[in-house]
Amino acid sequence: MGIQWQSQRRFLRFGTKTEAVFRVPWAVQMFPAIVLFVALFFIPESPRWLASQDRWEEALDVLASVHGQGNHQATIVQAQYAEIRESMAVAESQGEVKWAELIHPDNIHRISNGIFVHIWTQLSGNNALLYYIVYIFQMAGLTGNVKLIASSVQYIINVVFTLPAIFFLDRIGRRPALIGGAFFMMIWLYSTAGVMAQYGHYVPGGFDGSTAAAVIAFTYLLVATYSFTWAPISWCYPSEIYHIRLRGKA
Repeated sequence: MGIQWQSQRRFLRFGTKTEAVFRVPWAVQMFPAIVLFVALFFIPESPRWLASQDRWEEALDVLASVHGQGNHQATIVQAQYAEIRESMAVAESQGEVKWAELIHPDNIHRISNGIFVHIWTQLSGNNALLYYIVYIFQMAGLTGNVKLIASSVQYIINVVFTLPAIFFLDRIGRRPALIGGAFFMMIWLYSTAGVMAQYGHYVPGGFDGSTAAAVIAFTYLLVATYSFTWAPISWCYPSEIYHIRLRGKA
């Protein structure tokens, strides 16, 4: 959202008839990338990976730093350390993980579920809307900075509705949220398509009044629904259904 606001400010400042319209937003995006690059040097290594490399002391140090405020004897640190040792012992007894195991009849169902959750997240229509929303709003009669501001609101909605999902999805459950999200996104997409088919015209014609307001409302509702359901679940669901032995390759 910070990048979007930076871009918005540059558009408002430079207008739409200068190269700064796209050069400045691109340049601004370097700063978060630089911060991320520097911060990566301070991120601890995965304790499971360290354990897999037989670097147990370092794995314990990471667990203590992350979960025990440096206390190696903290209950949660020792519990996770013991769990990692147990899982590593089981993995060693089963031998090295082969790529063929991913398509084994015992695993193919969960692997395909994890893959297709991501596929349908991309095909849900939200990404297409993000790309073409400026043109949709242009058809709705918005022009200039008003069109830009209206289209940038979707990014704010995206962030605002993703945050509560972190707290409520554990109560709702993954499957009900996916089903409900798909159902309501279908309604918003069909509603938008129906309104545009009935009242819309090719740009620069477009439509206005209550029709334009309806299209804008439906697009915002789609982004909100997607951000609360499919967007966050597509990242946590696969990691929860994969067998821990297969996660590295899956």
